[in-house]
Amino acid sequence: MMKYMTQFLKSDNGRILGVDRTFNLGAVFVTNFVYKNTKVIRKETGEHPIFIGPLFLHWEGSYLNYHTFFSHVKARIQESVRIIDLRIGSDDVSGLTKALDDVFPYPGTTRLLCTKHMQDNVSDHLKNSAGCNDKDRLQIIDNIFGSTGLVTTDDSVEFDLKSKDIVQKYPQFGTYFNAHLKDRLFDHVNVPMKLLKNQDRLWTNNNCESINHVFKKINKFEATKSIRPSH
Repeated sequence: MMKYMTQFLKSDNGRILGVDRTFNLGAVFVTNFVYKNTKVIRKETGEHPIFIGPLFLHWEGSYLNYHTFFSHVKARIQESVRIIDLRIGSDDVSGLTKALDDVFPYPGTTRLLCTKHMQDNVSDHLKNSAGCNDKDRLQIIDNIFGSTGLVTTDDSVEFDLKSKDIVQKYPQFGTYFNAHLKDRLFDHVNVPMKLLKNQDRLWTNNNCESINHVFKKINKFEATKSIRPSH
């Protein structure tokens, strides 16, 4: 796994490592790296297949656990790659992201956040906590994540101006936006899009979600086998 993942990291074809923690596999958590192997193409789809990187089985999602795992992965990478520009994307899980930042600090690493999960969190807050109607909720999401939204701004000045405009138009959203969203959007969505010249699409953790689905199907199948009557 490390050999193939390191080869992937040496490529320059929009390489982004995804990392995520899988739930509902029993008492143990599974945290894993995934990536699309650009040296392989599926006959059926013509697309690059998703490969699984290092796996971590753990009992709790603590910062210390993640730090231990990521430190080991970093050491293994550095065995064969002395200096590399890492690009790592994840969901916004506090213990996991803090460990990523400490083990793989900027500027050597560009860390991205999954915009799908961010949109879902914003939508949930607007609907269930801020009491926004559907029209305002959709408009706020478009003002942030749309094709001309906040995350597409060219520099920090424009980003701040659009941020203030959103807060002024929707004051019921202001506290949440300033406390939980603004800095994350700038540091882990807007800046990476410009650095990676990725303005045409927002990064999501869909590759990890696909592998998590496979894990769950395998787990369900094995559980079914274990309760089948013998003949």
